[in-house]
Amino acid sequence: MLAYRHQFHAGNFADVFKHILLVRLLLALGRKDKPYFYLDTHAGTGRYDLTHPWAQKLDEFRDGIERVWERAPVPDPVKPYLEAVRAQNAGDELRFYPGSPALARRFARPGDRIVLTELNRLATFSACVLEDGRIRLHASVSVTENNLPFAKELAIHAMSLQAADALPVARWLSERLGAEEDVSEHPVNGLRTAPDEMLGVALLYKRKRQESVWTPPIDFISVATSSNRCWLAATAGTHSFTAELPFMPDDIGRPGEEHPRARFQTWTDKPSPLFGIGALMLLRVPGEFDARTANFLNVAETVSPDCHQLGAWCHRADWGLAFVTFLPALVFQRGGPYATNLFESLVWHSASRALWAHSLLTE
Repeated sequence: MLAYRHQFHAGNFADVFKHILLVRLLLALGRKDKPYFYLDTHAGTGRYDLTHPWAQKLDEFRDGIERVWERAPVPDPVKPYLEAVRAQNAGDELRFYPGSPALARRFARPGDRIVLTELNRLATFSACVLEDGRIRLHASVSVTENNLPFAKELAIHAMSLQAADALPVARWLSERLGAEEDVSEHPVNGLRTAPDEMLGVALLYKRKRQESVWTPPIDFISVATSSNRCWLAATAGTHSFTAELPFMPDDIGRPGEEHPRARFQTWTDKPSPLFGIGALMLLRVPGEFDARTANFLNVAETVSPDCHQLGAWCHRADWGLAFVTFLPALVFQRGGPYATNLFESLVWHSASRALWAHSLLTE
């Protein structure tokens, strides 16, 4: 469920029940000599702010963690869980609620392995690339004769969005990895004491989500029925587009031929937690791969990109290896033929990416 936002429900009675059991399970596993492997396929956020407007909207935490927080005495089986919650807060005031990633990290021992995945947080304009023991944020725009009208604006969006996304990504990674943010000084002005105007650029992209969903200025149906196409089959609606793409160079869609194929999907009714409404795009490739393959492809794209790298290769058990990106609504603000042609150009780049990935994964 890609549009789900747990911030609305954090700390409710279901969270409390689930996390008490999770802590008991982790403690039981920790009593064994052998290390354990903890995999969370829907990790969400490591910590939730209960004063956030989303949490306050439904106030579900008041019938959940707030009641346990104020309880005395605390039953022995609940004490380790409540101590973990209290460790996230200063004094006696309840403000923050730990998600399962924070609980897993708290009770893990040296040698225990934790893997956390979450689709929407990965859907950005940049890739987190692990190389030589360092993590860096990377994005690039590929300029060709056919995409020249869009390349300049895409590059501006990429730079602006990366600047806006850098601080949240650094904090998100430090929470999950137990690391400190790398802070560097300006060569002349030293450390900034407050975010500058560039770091507030996210406000330009964020849109307040209304009760009705965003109707994008993209004619998905005309793209799906275009005679000039790189896809073998496509379906479209007002808020979605799906296409089958060749994954092998010799696949031209002849009847009766069976080839593994990539799938490109787009939704415009699944907003980003940071940038609000826009277009979520997912390119899935066939095959048995893992997260190491995703990082390999992210690094490869920094060296020899074949198309835009506006997003990241990721891996999840339920959808396999995929390239995922999110384009805020502002990217399509010009509307009309421009928005539709821009989207069609991005489909072509996805088709090129699928073939490029195949060439690397079959070497």
